[in-house]
Amino acid sequence: MKMVHGGLTVFAAAVAVAVLGGCKWVACGAGDCRSPLPEPTAKGAAEPAVMSFWKGKKVAFLGDSITDPRHVGCTANYWNYLAQSIGIDAYVYGVNGARSRGIVPQAEKAVRDLGDRADAVFVWVGTNDFNGSVPRGDWYETAEEETPRTTGLVKLPRRRLSTDVTTFRGALNRLLSYLKHNFPRQQIVLCTAIHRGFAQFGPKNIQPEESFPNLLGLYIDDYNDDIRQAGRIWSVPVLDLYERSGLLPTDDAYVHYFHDGNTDRLHPSSDGHERISRTMMRWMMTIPSDFK
Repeated sequence: MKMVHGGLTVFAAAVAVAVLGGCKWVACGAGDCRSPLPEPTAKGAAEPAVMSFWKGKKVAFLGDSITDPRHVGCTANYWNYLAQSIGIDAYVYGVNGARSRGIVPQAEKAVRDLGDRADAVFVWVGTNDFNGSVPRGDWYETAEEETPRTTGLVKLPRRRLSTDVTTFRGALNRLLSYLKHNFPRQQIVLCTAIHRGFAQFGPKNIQPEESFPNLLGLYIDDYNDDIRQAGRIWSVPVLDLYERSGLLPTDDAYVHYFHDGNTDRLHPSSDGHERISRTMMRWMMTIPSDFK
């Protein structure tokens, strides 16, 4: 906004907020104007069940079918329950079938929509990379380079993070590099894949349960191990839902937590999502919601 006084143009220091077409438009000083803030996929409850520092926080969720806003295999997702239980505003970008390399476009949209107005970003990844037999690859590429030391210039092998997105580790590096650069004041969380049961979505899409390896001889555990390692490499907390959710689709006692006991023990039912949300909620109380 500009204010003209005494022949001089002065930029207003205050920020004016107006509501335009259901979106919040922020009009501000020179070089600081922002796009409309989209409506959240799930608006946080005004009086959440649990009052905490997460209330009112804008949280972006990236991932696959378990995050997809179209509610694959359920009528409510974990982020719906989190909006009610702790009052977050959930902005959901997950896409059914997404692999690690396909989550970068989701992150790019979150940056366009929210930018630094986001408070936290959660990423679900791994299960489709396992099912698609994506090679694990390498974390680093190494080449000799000169570097100064006390004794003078020396040549040493220098490792640089691989961003080969045809591999799982390279795609994780590419994704986390983008997230860390664009969300330096936001909490970024990686979530492991949950346990996998049998699923049959048609004659051309039959997925064995997790006791069978993929076409590379790798198990879901291998991909989850890489997610845990990515957290260490990139200084990102990892929520281990493979361990903590308690969901075990290979046991008939847990069938009600999944979409269909005969054809889909891969996607959690609404009950399964509610259980996941409880685990997430308690864990989220142990980390900061942002760094602003």
